[in-house]
Amino acid sequence: MRYPVDNKKITSPYGMRTLPGRKPVFHYGIDFTGKNKTAIAPCDMTVDRILDVDSEYPCRFKLVRGKFEIDNTVPLGRAWTPYVIAHSSDNPDVTFVFKHIAPLKGLSVGDIILEGGKVGTIGNYGFSMGEHLHFEVMINNKHTDPAKWLIENVNKV
Repeated sequence: MRYPVDNKKITSPYGMRTLPGRKPVFHYGIDFTGKNKTAIAPCDMTVDRILDVDSEYPCRFKLVRGKFEIDNTVPLGRAWTPYVIAHSSDNPDVTFVFKHIAPLKGLSVGDIILEGGKVGTIGNYGFSMGEHLHFEVMINNKHTDPAKWLIENVNKV
């Protein structure tokens, strides 16, 4: 078991958070710094769902005078947040969600990605204010704190 990125710096934790100009919402994952360029399989996993980057409208936000604002030139229903959802090959009750990534070219539902294998390229896609990986862990379809889960499971023999 390993982390889904090389640089383990978390820029937004699991739990309640308030983004600038927004109401507080629950953040169901953790965000890793955009200094990571690659999302990595934390264990052998099987791909369940994929949504690729919206090639015409990759991001819902734009930078205006140093502040991020919703880009109203993007049509409603566009600039979707791309993702890969996969489950552990050893434990199908554990599901991983990787968001704001361009999925690996040629990746298909049912593919097996081995531990440490590339899932996709981290970027600034969808409902995003900068390059980062949003990473979720669900156990039996219930969210759990990914940071705690990683601490408890990485490097276990």
